[in-house]
Amino acid sequence: MALPKFVKSYTPDEYYVLERLADYKSEYYQGEIFAMSGSTTRHAMVGTNLLVELGIQLKGKRCSPINSDQRIKVEATGLRTYPDVSVFCGPKEYDAEDSQRDTATNPTMLFEVLSESTEGYDRGTKAEHYRRIPSLQLRPPLAGQGAH
Repeated sequence: MALPKFVKSYTPDEYYVLERLADYKSEYYQGEIFAMSGSTTRHAMVGTNLLVELGIQLKGKRCSPINSDQRIKVEATGLRTYPDVSVFCGPKEYDAEDSQRDTATNPTMLFEVLSESTEGYDRGTKAEHYRRIPSLQLRPPLAGQGAH
């Protein structure tokens, strides 16, 4: 008879401590930590091009795009993750469990660059988490448009 596999459960505080010391990014959900896959050059280029274009379109607006180093928390589900590009309009709000205030909770838009290995997760489970963020909007105000 096989014994059940023990999976250590981490607190959000433990995750944040480990994440700050790690050489790679990880997601956190329901006490488990999941290493995120590395990026390809093509993936990085698409993310960079998107970030640049959003920066141009949002110039002079109250919104700003941020690269994949910005960690977000989905308050409704507890998922902590790193979208490829985030847009924030107005002041950022932060996870109360993150003493360093590195984890934002109120993105206006989130973008994931799809790859064969992550497309199912990004379009499925992750998108379901994202849809539970109240601050998300269909689109932020772009160049030449007023604030929504």
